[in-house]
Amino acid sequence: MRLSALQNDNSIVGNTTLSDYLHQIAAALGEEANSAYKSEEKYTALEGSLQNRREEVSGVNIDEELVTLIRFQQAYQASAKYISTVDRLINTLLNSL
Repeated sequence: MRLSALQNDNSIVGNTTLSDYLHQIAAALGEEANSAYKSEEKYTALEGSLQNRREEVSGVNIDEELVTLIRFQQAYQASAKYISTVDRLINTLLNSL
């Protein structure tokens, strides 16, 4: 009975009853948990955004790099063929004089 009477006694915790005080603590914890959850969602979204940005800046697409390498190789082969042709023409001209 005495424990039951403590539940409604206003003199234990300031000017509130023990039951009201426990409800206030539960509400405060709920608000803090909600705030922490929202912060976690916000930081997770930010992390994902930064990860995507990093991949955009530093990511390498192997297919694109291979296509570029093949283009450079073909350009080199074409240049080598051109130089070889010019060399043969110059040799032919010099030998015919």
